[in-house]
Amino acid sequence: MGGVAESPTNLVALLMIAVGFVLNTIGFAAPYWVTSPLGSRFGLWMYCDFLDNCYQWDSDGITFAKFEQIRAFEGLGFVGTLAVLLFTVLYLCVPKVSGNKILGILDVLVCFASAGAILIGVIIFGSEQSNLGWAFGLSTAGGILFGLAGVLIILAMCRK
Repeated sequence: MGGVAESPTNLVALLMIAVGFVLNTIGFAAPYWVTSPLGSRFGLWMYCDFLDNCYQWDSDGITFAKFEQIRAFEGLGFVGTLAVLLFTVLYLCVPKVSGNKILGILDVLVCFASAGAILIGVIIFGSEQSNLGWAFGLSTAGGILFGLAGVLIILAMCRK
């Protein structure tokens, strides 16, 4: 996996990481993890009533069981996605380090760790809530894309 132009697998992995990053970032920040039929909704950081008045979760202490753990997993996953994006661009596009095995292994490890953290947070949240919204789906899709990208990076490294 020495460059984007070297194989289509490299390009697909880079695209999956870029799309996964965008999906996870939007899902992480949006207050649409749960929606109610009455129009209220909430996410990891705020909730909004049916009049679109939004409040920070910490402002009145309203939370549910395991909420802090979900935030921690999703936050670690988000930070990991930033690192994966950086490592992948370095590994594929910067000639001085392109194809460096140590950077490639680090990229794969952080990619799987990020996917795992995102998906653990999503699983915990999904087991606690119903009426899941589109932001929950975006985060789930982002986590899956990071896991699949990790597999593609491994495949490209093994071909070399």
